[in-house]
Formats: sequence, structure tokens, C-alpha cells
Amino acid sequence: MKLFPSVMCMNADNLCNEVIAWDQAGVDGFHVDIADGTFVPNCVGSIQEASLIRSLTSKLLCVHLMVKEPDLYLPDLYNLANVIYVHFEIGHSREYVDKIQSHGIKAGLAVSPCTPLKDVSPFLQSIDSLLILRVNPGFAGQRSIDEVELKIDRLLQSGYSPEKILLDGAVSRQVAHKWFSVGIRNFVCGIASGFFQTNRVSFYPSENTIHHFKTQK
Repeated sequence: MKLFPSVMCMNADNLCNEVIAWDQAGVDGFHVDIADGTFVPNCVGSIQEASLIRSLTSKLLCVHLMVKEPDLYLPDLYNLANVIYVHFEIGHSREYVDKIQSHGIKAGLAVSPCTPLKDVSPFLQSIDSLLILRVNPGFAGQRSIDEVELKIDRLLQSGYSPEKILLDGAVSRQVAHKWFSVGIRNFVCGIASGFFQTNRVSFYPSENTIHHFKTQK
């Protein structure tokens, strides 16, 4: 099981110390959300935030672009991110995937709960990762949308590799272990994980904290 704490849920005023603590505790990587206030109604994250995290850790850095115009962000991310996700819903998926991969970066598509996975199927073989949102994009602390579970089941039944899936949104320890048991390995940890609070109080994990999440159902 690989865990990627959501930077959106960290205390922005203490971000350096939190990232260092997570890194030293042995987390697998970090998940940065960048929203432009247009594709989703709020603004969160930034290139500067991704750059700061990159300067503090060599761990995997995943960047989820919740933006209408990825081209405004991609050039600055090529030297920072290991995986970049653009939303299927903005269109031009093939163009963005090819562009990201041409820079030696893994390319992923992010899929909102309302989007049928059959619409994404033409791109599944060319992308490196599929980010499946269990909540609507843009805000932390939401409840999961039940219909997404059926979509994931159907995707796995179709033979799609579970190891290429990253689950994001309302991922509790119980949810992570449920999907881990059928092969999904990658999870974004937000409010539901129990690591963070909605008031953004700083959290400093230990190796035992992460080990407990990964091993205790």
C-alpha cells in the first residue's frame, strides 16, 4: 500500500515542517492539488507550493490539476512533478497526455464522480495512471459518492490494472484496505484518513502511524 498525504489538508503556515515530518516517517510521496477557481469554484495550491515540496523531499510528487487551462501550469511542473494529472472533463486528453509524457513525466487522467468511465476507456491504455475521485473535486472533507464504488468495480472487472489506479477522496483506513484487497495500491490521504483535521491543525506522523494505517484494517 502506498500513501500520498494531501497537501491541501496540511497547515499552510507550517508546511515545511509537516512535509519534512511526513518524509522522515516514510510516506511514499505527496499529493498536490492545484485549482484555478474556474474548473472548480475554489482556488487551492500553486506552482510555488509544488516547488517548495520538491525542495524538501525526493519522494514521489503527484500533481492534480483542477484547472481549465493546463498549459498555463505544465511548463513549470515538468521539473517538479513525477506524475501530473489533468481532468478528462476539460477535453483534449490525448494532447495533454502526449505532451506530459514527451517530457519524461508520467501522465494521468483525473475523473470526476459524474463522468462515466466508459467515456475514458479510449485513453486507458496510453495513460500511466488513473486518478479516480470518490468526491467532487475541489474541497477536502466531503463524504464519498456511492456510485463511484460501482464504477471502480466495473473497471476492475473489465481487466484494467488496479495498480494504475490512484484513489482520492474520503479514503479512510477501512476504505483503503477494502480496495487494497482487490489490488489497488495507491491512495491519497485527506481528512477521512484520520491524519488531518478540518481546521488545518499541524500533524506530525511517525513511522508507527503510517505502519498502523497500512496494516490495521
